Amino acid sequence: MAVQPTDPSIVNFLTSRGFQPTGGERAPLFGQRKSIFESLGLGTDFRGESGQNTAILNRLTQFERDKGVQLSPTNLPDFLRATPPTTGTAPPAGTPPAPSQVPNYLRSLATQAISQDQTPVLPSADETAKLALEKFTGGATFPLQVESVEAEKSQVRLEGQQQAEKFIRNIASRGLIFSGAKTQGVSDIEVDTLAKTLNVDRRFAMLIATGLQNAAQDIVKQAQKEIEDSKKEGKEQRTEARDALKALGYVIDPGTGTLIRSEESLRKEQADKLSIVREERLQESELFDREISLANLEARQASLGLQAHSQSRLDALAGLAFTKFETDQAQHNAMVEGELTNFLNGGIGLLDISDSIRGEVTNYATNFIKTTEFVGADGVTKKLDVAKKLGTSVDFTDNEWRAAIYDNYVRGDAYDDVLNLIATEPIANKDRGKLIASEIYQIGKGAPDSGKTGRSPLGLAFEGAKEVLSKNIDYSKLNIPSLFRF
Repeated sequence: MAVQPTDPSIVNFLTSRGFQPTGGERAPLFGQRKSIFESLGLGTDFRGESGQNTAILNRLTQFERDKGVQLSPTNLPDFLRATPPTTGTAPPAGTPPAPSQVPNYLRSLATQAISQDQTPVLPSADETAKLALEKFTGGATFPLQVESVEAEKSQVRLEGQQQAEKFIRNIASRGLIFSGAKTQGVSDIEVDTLAKTLNVDRRFAMLIATGLQNAAQDIVKQAQKEIEDSKKEGKEQRTEARDALKALGYVIDPGTGTLIRSEESLRKEQADKLSIVREERLQESELFDREISLANLEARQASLGLQAHSQSRLDALAGLAFTKFETDQAQHNAMVEGELTNFLNGGIGLLDISDSIRGEVTNYATNFIKTTEFVGADGVTKKLDVAKKLGTSVDFTDNEWRAAIYDNYVRGDAYDDVLNLIATEPIANKDRGKLIASEIYQIGKGAPDSGKTGRSPLGLAFEGAKEVLSKNIDYSKLNIPSLFRF
């Protein structure tokens, strides 16, 4: 199905937010719009229709109003995950699933494991741990819990970005954009956002640990029952259950018979906590050093005097503005150059070019075909095709006229047909073309056979014309009677 004309509103919106088109697309930003359309749950059959583009634009602008943050290629994933499409209600993070009864597949496993002499054969530690993991993550609610956590983290990051942008605007209004207060404030917001994100991860980790513990308890209860049955019959007690618990980080307290954390898992947890503390202290030390450096910098700036400080701020602002202008201009020029190349090569039409640069591409293309001499019949054909797409007329140079008309002559086209063709094409200097056509067809009729000797001046002129037209060389350098030069 053909792609519908691109709605300029969504293309302009995404372009203004920093999204750049890629080469080879059927329409500007078609792939990006299709990805956003599907991620928002608006459908799976994106064709670039006006209604589909409007739906994307409405959702994205509503997100910006709700979050108070401008969309960008960097935060697009957070925008999409902040309100993910769901098919059910996920349980709140941090709420462990209710303990279940021993599942039938474990009962069947225990029954099948009893050999002919009724000796229980329990699953190994690794097998038990794997069963517990499969039991928890294979539940119907686990994917929804993962989805809920990702959405909550995206929401935290967007709120942090909103706070940072609001703080920077406040600092700028007070003339403190280059002060340590701005850097310190933004750093505090980033640290707070990171802490909130880690808190979400920790709650989810606790949820997983609780779920695994419940699953492991179900498995171990079944294993203990089989062992107790074995002891009643006077058979040797097995150790697979204790090994399974140990693999999961738990042991059975011999005094109370309850499930407790193993020393090894506690040591590992303590080591992780110490690692986190050391990392936090290192970050605090680096932050302190940065604050000292900023304070020293501000002191040096103050010593130079208010006037010099103000001038440096103005210079910095001017430098930032100029750098942004250069970057924006380079991106714009690259976009124009790419669309111009595709248009001249016939890959796209004028309506496929974004409204914001269509006029500029049209001017470049028009100037190119009016100031460039195209070589050979194929080149002349390409020049005419571009002129037709632009809806303008062009002038042919003498060499271009000769290349085109000689191609018609070689293909055996009649002289009158060539004149009719000249009259219908968008060429301004048609009279010059008719004159050259008359000369070429007269020379062709008077040319002697190439195998004969004693060629006439007319025959020599025709041979010279063929060399000019086939090799595109300077015909004035050939030894041709002046009467037949054209």
